[in-house]
Amino acid sequence: MHLTSLDFVTARTEFYRHPSALPEVEQSSIRQDLHRRDFTINTLALRLTPDRFGELLDFYGGQSDLESRLIRVLHNLSFVEDATRMLRAARLMARLEFDLEERTAELLDDALDLLERVSGERVMSELELIFRERQPELALQKLGELGILTAIHPGLVVDQWLIKHLETLCTGLDETPWCGIAPDAVHYLGLMAFSLARDELEGLLERLNLRVNQRATLKQVYIIKRRAAKIAKAKQSSALYYLLQDSSDDARLIAWLALDDKAARRQIIRFQTDLRDVAPLIDGHYLKQEMQLSPGPLFKTIIDTLRDARLDGLVTTLAEERAMAEQILEEEASSNR
Repeated sequence: MHLTSLDFVTARTEFYRHPSALPEVEQSSIRQDLHRRDFTINTLALRLTPDRFGELLDFYGGQSDLESRLIRVLHNLSFVEDATRMLRAARLMARLEFDLEERTAELLDDALDLLERVSGERVMSELELIFRERQPELALQKLGELGILTAIHPGLVVDQWLIKHLETLCTGLDETPWCGIAPDAVHYLGLMAFSLARDELEGLLERLNLRVNQRATLKQVYIIKRRAAKIAKAKQSSALYYLLQDSSDDARLIAWLALDDKAARRQIIRFQTDLRDVAPLIDGHYLKQEMQLSPGPLFKTIIDTLRDARLDGLVTTLAEERAMAEQILEEEASSNR
C-alpha cells in the first residue's frame, strides 16, 4: 500500500442531541475516541510511543470480529445515534464479504424507520460511496436484503434486471458511443429509478434532495422512456432528433441501457452517433451579417428548418441552405401582407 497522506488529530468523543443528528465533538481519551467508531473492526489502534510502539489497542473485540468476519456495532444505540451506519454496514459487508452479527442485524432492523429522519444529502453521500466500490452491485444487493433501500424509498428494488444492467454500465460500454465514460452516481440512480412511475420518481428526487443537473437527467430519462415507442418508429432523422434533442448524453446512456425495446435502443445509438451534432451551416451570425436580418423569433424558425432539412438530406450545401432561408423569408413576408 502506498500512503499519500497522514491525518493527525487529538482523541475525541462525541454525543448526539437527538437520534440521527450530527454529532457534537469534544476532546477525550483514546478509549472514548475509539468508542465513537461505527463497528468493532474499526476500533483497532496501535501505540506509537517509543516505549510501547506497535502495541495493539483492542478495547471492543475488533480483532476477534475480524477473524470471525463479522460486522458488529459497539452498543445498542449505534444505529439510533447515526442511521447512516446501516448503509456503511452494507458497504463493508459487500467489500469484505463479512456477515452482520446477529444482534447487530436485529438492531438494524429495529432502527430502519429512523432513516426517514436522515437528510437526503447524507443518504446520497453514503450511496455515492457505494457507487464507487469495486463491485457496487454487491453492496446494493445488501441494501436490498437488509430492507435499507425500501426504507429510503419504497420503489427501489435490487433484482437480477438491475444487476445485469449495472454490470453493462461498469464493463460493457467499450463498443458503444459512450466508450470511456466513467460510471457516475446519476447513472446508478437512473437505472435504479427506471421503473418508477412519475409520482414515485418525484418522491425519490425530493427524498435524496438531488442536485439540479441530477434531477434534470432523471426526468429526461423518464421522458425518453415514455417516448420509446415513437423513438422506435421514427423514420425521418428530423423526427428522431426532435424526440431526443432535449436530453443529455447521460440520460440517453441510461435509457439505452434500460430500455427493452431493441428498435428504440438502435435509434438512440443512431442519434448519439450520427445526429446529435448536426447543425446547419447558416447560423445567427450569417443571418445578421450576410442576409442583413434583425435578430428575432424568425431566426429560430429559419435555423430549425434548415437543421431539419440537413438531417433529412434535403440540403447539403450553403447555397441550398440560403435558398431555403430566402424561401422562408418570402413566405413570411407574404403572410404579413
